[in-house]
Order: sequence, then structure tokens, then C-alpha cells
Amino acid sequence: MFKLRLIAVHEYKRHVLRKRFIWALLSVPAMLALMVGITALAVRMERDYRPVGYVDHSGMLANPVMPPEGEGAVEIRAFPGEAEAQKALQAGEIQGYYVLPADYVQTNKVELVYLKPPKSNATSHFWDFMQMNWLANQPPELARRVAAMSDDDIVVQTPDGRREFAAEPTLGDLLPVIAAVAFMMLLGFSGGYLVQVVSEEKENRTMEMLITSASAGEFIGGKVVGLVCVILTQALAWLAFAGVAIAVAQRLFQTPFLETVRVDAGVALTILAVFAPAFVMYSALMTALGATVAEPQEAQQIAGLFILPNVVPLWMMMTFIQNPNGPVAVALSLFPLTSPISLAIRATFGIVPAWQAAVAAALLVLSAWGAVWLAGRAFRLGMLRYGKRVGLAELFARTKPAAGGNYA
Repeated sequence: MFKLRLIAVHEYKRHVLRKRFIWALLSVPAMLALMVGITALAVRMERDYRPVGYVDHSGMLANPVMPPEGEGAVEIRAFPGEAEAQKALQAGEIQGYYVLPADYVQTNKVELVYLKPPKSNATSHFWDFMQMNWLANQPPELARRVAAMSDDDIVVQTPDGRREFAAEPTLGDLLPVIAAVAFMMLLGFSGGYLVQVVSEEKENRTMEMLITSASAGEFIGGKVVGLVCVILTQALAWLAFAGVAIAVAQRLFQTPFLETVRVDAGVALTILAVFAPAFVMYSALMTALGATVAEPQEAQQIAGLFILPNVVPLWMMMTFIQNPNGPVAVALSLFPLTSPISLAIRATFGIVPAWQAAVAAALLVLSAWGAVWLAGRAFRLGMLRYGKRVGLAELFARTKPAAGGNYA
């Protein structure tokens, strides 16, 4: 165990202190900062804080109730007649003005006059104003609460197991899918490390010296533990950067999409239960691949194939949305290679039965154990081979042990 820890610490420091790792670590916050900056600029360009006016011929707004002030709010200015409103419009004092005809209460029709279309923040604030005044016979506080009310948190479960959002989904509603995409990104970044677990030792011919100092299990175990810690460091750093980016975006934009950043505890537990063994499984499979090929470059080219099973559920996204508990969705959720992404998508758009999540997690744990065993066997067979790969038939062959030993 002491040698395994030494190997793990050495492997961790060797990768974390490299410029390549530091650049990869900083690339995500740089990208997030760029996205937030571009979005903030776009939002600012799409807003205009000049007032909007109205001319009321219906008498409905004789004693108007003003909506609460918030992000994007503008002044709503009353004009006694259209001539005065037109004069203010020509002078650039207002973005436009609404005309409520005498029969507005019966027809619900409003005319909007402008030189350039008013920005969305102004029109949205005006319709909040109209909504409140439709409730003018109610207490003012009730009218304000109705105008500020959001149904973003209302989720309806249909008889076929689908989830329907009463309004536009928020960031919290989409967190399982976002976690699935992050899992794929992390797997793609980690592939380059995992397939080269023993490549350097084989290239510089130091493998013979190393295996005389530590057993094969200690060597491969220390290597994998160190690399998994490198990957977790990267993931935690990215998670922290993402949290900061969300907090900044909430302050800048205050949009309904960013208001609710939470996920159901059951969904979070399901994601954790399947993502953890799935990552171990894929890591072990990539390690096994790196130990069987003849050249590290060959392993890097083949490592990309491990991303394909995770892409399949994304290709079939519409099937998951329309029938999240259908046979295709259930089958992909139970198959270990497609299970993590499939369950994340189903948890977003449907209700995953507890027994299916438990079976998927159990299958992934068994698959992870098998993949670790396979990685150890691949390492033992290929650690002293130079320029020659380990064939699949040899990898799974049942060889005879030495006297008193066990089967390999």
C-alpha cells in the first residue's frame, strides 16, 4: 500500500504541474467568462430603459397600479391624448406608446405606435402593468403578487411518465442533462491520460526496473489512482468555475432560467449512483486499452471510440422526450456503456422508477469490477512487450497456471 501511494502521488504531481494541464484547467473559466461577457453585451444591446407611454380612451387606467420595479423595468408614462404622446415619441423621450380604445375592455385590443420597435424589457414591463390593472378590483398587494408570480417551479407528470414544465425550463430542471454533457467532456479529456498509463515506461525501457521495485498490482493501481485524482481535480475546479459563472450571470441577467438552480434529491442520488461506477468502468477500459496496444499514438486514436456509446442516447433524444419509460429508453438505461447518459436524460424529461436506477447502478458496479480486472490482466500480459500488441483472444484466454498458482 505504501508503494501504491508513492506511485499515485508521483503520477498526480507529474501531470498537475505540467503546462498542458494548467492550460486545460484554465480553458474552461476563460470560455465561461467569454460566454458570460458576450451574453451580457447581447442583453445590454437588447434593452432600452427609456419610458413607454400610453393613451387610455377606455377609462380602465384612471387610477393605475404600477408594477414592482425589477431588472429591465422602465417608466410607464400616461398621456392625455395621442398628440402629446406623438410629440414625445418624435422627441425621443419614449420608445413608443400604447393606445387603449374606448372598447378595450370588450375587445382587449391595443394599438402600439413607435418609430423603432420597443425593446423586450419595455414591452414585458408594460404587460405586467396591464395585468396588474386587470386586477384593480383586488387588493393592490394581491395584484403585485400576481404580476410577480412565476410558474417555473410547476412540473406536471403525465400518465405516460413524461414531465411537462408549466413554463420554460430553468437551469435547475436541466442539470441532469448538463451533468451528462460534463461527464462526456471529462471522459474525453481523461482519455489521453488513461491510455498512456504505461506508455512512457515502455518507451524509455524503464518498465523492467520498475516492476522489480513494485508489484504489477501496486504499479497499475498507483498509476490509475493518481490519474483519477488528476481528473477529479480538473472536475472540481471546473465545477467551482461554473458556480462562480452562474452566480455572476444571476446578478447580471436575473432571468427566470437562472433563478432556480436546484435539482431533486432523488435525481441527484441517481446521477451519483450511476456516474461514479461508470467513470471507474470507462477509466479501467481505457487503461486496459493503453496496456494492450503497441504504440501510444494508436491508443489515443482508439480511445475516442469510448465516447460513441455515450453519444447514442443524445442521438435518440426525441425518443427519450416522447416516451422516457419506453423499451428503448429502458434498455439503454440498463446497458452499462449507455446507462449514465440515458438515465440523466430520462431524469430530466421523465420519472425514472427506483428499481431501474438500482439495477442500472448494480450492473455498472459489476462492469466496473470486471473492467478493473481486465485492466490488471492486460497490464500483466503487455508490460514487457515492446512493439507488439496483446490480442483479444490472448487477453480473455484461460491460461494454465504455474504449479500451485491460480489461473491468470
